[in-house]
This record gives sequence, structure tokens and C-alpha cells, in this order.
Amino acid sequence: MQLYITALQEGFLYGLLALGIFISLRLLNIPDLTTESSFGFGSAVAAVAAAAGHPLLSIPLAILAGAAAGFVTGILQTKLRVHPVLAGIITMSGLYSVNLLV
Repeated sequence: MQLYITALQEGFLYGLLALGIFISLRLLNIPDLTTESSFGFGSAVAAVAAAAGHPLLSIPLAILAGAAAGFVTGILQTKLRVHPVLAGIITMSGLYSVNLLV
């Protein structure tokens, strides 16, 4: 029974990841790779906040961390005129390093 519950939880999480990629690719017509790394960044921030004794604050902090990752990609695309794929790769590579620090 525990296996089914775990599979259902992971399915919902990966469904949100797939929905984020779908929205950016099909509806906005921008291939964005930031979604892959922003989920990891948000979960790292949530884990650190929960370990520090703030489990209820961890979810809003994770959402803000993911929004900050998207904001960085948006600034790279709009203000610095970086190609959307390259902006996503730059943000994704930077977040892997930041995740190790977090």
C-alpha cells in the first residue's frame, strides 16, 4: 500500500513539472529549461527550511525560490537579449551550483 501512495505522490510532482514545461513550450512558444532545475532548487530550499524547524514556512519559501529562478531566466531573455534556450541552460547550470551550496 505504501508503494502506491509513494507512486501517487511522485506522479503528482512530476505532473506539475511536465505541466510547467508544456506551458512554456506549447502556449508561450519558448523552450525553457529552467523548470527542471527550479524544482530541485525549490525542494532544496524547502528541505533546509524544514530542517531548521520551519516546516510550514518551507512551502512558500520553495515557491519564492522557484519564482526567483524564473525571474533570472526572464531577465536574461528580455533585458540581456539572450536566446531562450541559452538563458534556460545558463540558469539551470547556475542553479546546480547554488543547490550544492543550499
